[in-house]
Parts: sequence; structure tokens; C-alpha cells
Amino acid sequence: MTVIYTQTLNKTDYEYFIRPHETLSRGEDRIFRPKTPAMVAGITNHPWTINELLGYKVVCQ
Repeated sequence: MTVIYTQTLNKTDYEYFIRPHETLSRGEDRIFRPKTPAMVAGITNHPWTINELLGYKVVCQ
């Protein structure tokens, strides 16, 4: 098993894990609650920081 630390940040990672999206963040009551696409998909429960994203371990088998 190989562990690879990612040190690159691309636009897709930023859009999915860090940046809350307006249309996903407003419920029927129209109150803004920050949600990223990764949160809506159930991958994570909070918007990530850049440090979390860059420090994420990718395990290759």
C-alpha cells in the first residue's frame, strides 16, 4: 500500500470541498447555511480548509 500526499490544488477540488455554493446553501426558509457539493453528496460534513485539502492522504492499492 502506498500513501501519496497531495500538494496540488485544482479548481475542481476547491469547488467541491472548500467553496460553499449559494444554490445548495439556502433551504426553504432562505437562510444561508454554507454547503459544498461534497457535503450535499455526503462525502464530508463541513467545508474543508485549504490545509485539510492539501494534507489529505490518498491511499493507492
